[in-house]
Amino acid sequence: MENLIFSAFGDELTASFRDQLVGLKEYGIHHIEPRGIDGKNISTLTDSELQELRKTLDQEGCGVSAIGSPIGKYSLDEDLSIHLEDYERVIRAAKILGTNKIRMFSFFIPKGENPRKYRDRVFKGIDVLLNRAVRENLLLCHENEHGIYGEKVAECVDLMENFGDTMKFVYDPCNFIYADEDNRAAFSALKPWVEYLHIKDATKEKAICPAGEGIGYIPEILGELKQQNRDIFLTLEPHLRVFTGLNDLSSNHEEILMRYQYPTAKEAFTAAVNGLFSVVNNLK
Repeated sequence: MENLIFSAFGDELTASFRDQLVGLKEYGIHHIEPRGIDGKNISTLTDSELQELRKTLDQEGCGVSAIGSPIGKYSLDEDLSIHLEDYERVIRAAKILGTNKIRMFSFFIPKGENPRKYRDRVFKGIDVLLNRAVRENLLLCHENEHGIYGEKVAECVDLMENFGDTMKFVYDPCNFIYADEDNRAAFSALKPWVEYLHIKDATKEKAICPAGEGIGYIPEILGELKQQNRDIFLTLEPHLRVFTGLNDLSSNHEEILMRYQYPTAKEAFTAAVNGLFSVVNNLK
């Protein structure tokens, strides 16, 4: 499966960046999407701190698949200019750590509102971010995410049809399940723009589970991507333990939730790795 390359969010394994890399290598994963670094967000690190990360990456023989940035994950009511300093640090992170890809979002929409009402404001903000990225020869990759403009398939397609020449897509099957979208239809609609995947799955009851055990259509999606003549990162983002903010599922899901709870981050991560490896190893 040479064109399907494994990466991961190491901060779901441990806080220490070096320990993240060491832990990932134990699974045979030699790329990382850095997000949480020694208790700090990647968007807050200084050039000096980023240079130290680069040394650690080189020492451990690991590469960076993309920067797991929070750019665009804030309310439209906030002045974008106050986040541009963080954006510049994310750009520096990409340059220093040796990747051209930056994960980003399309701004939180007021709850209960029709996202199309805010389309012009969203597009204006994305224009600002994209213009800066293009000047640096960097590729912004939009992730579908709960509560933002690009939560549902229709708005994600809208974004890609308008910005797809300079912005690509991070496909997250689990997030589409939470948006009550069918992943067969979602992937079919967005396939022309998919740059890489975040690998997490969920059941029909919306319990997050290892890849292939839910309704995320992951084996079928990876089967299609395997046929493409390009390298594609599969970035594990397990979320298998019950994290703060994921505790609002109804009580009748308790039995299903318990099936996918793990006593340690290591065991949760191992289950996620085994799930993905099983799917990939069974591709025809």
